[in-house]
Amino acid sequence: MRTQDAQGVTLATKLGLLQVAGSKSGQPLDQVVQAVITALPSATWQSVAHVNDLKGAHIGDQDGIGVVYSANLIASNGSAAKVRFFVIAATKGSTTVAIFGVNPADPKNYPNGISEGEEFDAVCQQFQWSQT
Repeated sequence: MRTQDAQGVTLATKLGLLQVAGSKSGQPLDQVVQAVITALPSATWQSVAHVNDLKGAHIGDQDGIGVVYSANLIASNGSAAKVRFFVIAATKGSTTVAIFGVNPADPKNYPNGISEGEEFDAVCQQFQWSQT
């Protein structure tokens, strides 16, 4: 685990990271996804571009929306790495959860260019919403 606070958790993966954040929200899901993208620091996340929408996106048993993006991730030494990342958002009751995952881009070998896509999907499958 990299970080944890009252809003969520950030986990290191073998190749990238996975972030899960929750909030009380009445915002439309497309606005939640856009807020995640807008919050990415532009000095580090450059040339962000929509790749495709994720059909059947869900978090746990709740349907949501998901989008895959490409970007150049700029390291502190100035080098750039091509990455693919996704944002999935869903709301159940008054709680909205957004999941963000990033990997080095590998569009030749993996659907959507995300090598840990199956692992990220497993997190979305196993997510348990609070009963309160």
